[in-house]
Amino acid sequence: MKKIFLYAIIPALTFMTFISFAGETNDSKAMASAQKKLVEMKTQLNLSSDQESRVQQVLYDTYSNVNTINKQEGLSKEEKISKYNKNSETFHFELKKILTKEQYDQFNSSARGQ
Repeated sequence: MKKIFLYAIIPALTFMTFISFAGETNDSKAMASAQKKLVEMKTQLNLSSDQESRVQQVLYDTYSNVNTINKQEGLSKEEKISKYNKNSETFHFELKKILTKEQYDQFNSSARGQ
């Protein structure tokens, strides 16, 4: 079940990194993606201002890492998947420290499309 979820979130994170305008730096792409997801999460989860700022940093770090992985040349498909999975695990680990159990469960439910 955990692997299925990881495989579901990785394509979503990867796709969102390509939405940004061409010519932007990795930092601005990561910040734009993080800001877009933050707006969604803030509404969905009713984040406090403290949670919002902490989630924003976690999102930025996550998207920045995805951008870095995407730009790494010479990695096999398996190596990239491994790096994406590690990034996703870190994202969820950090998110669990910020959100309440109810908020985290709601986030996971919506991420799985339930």
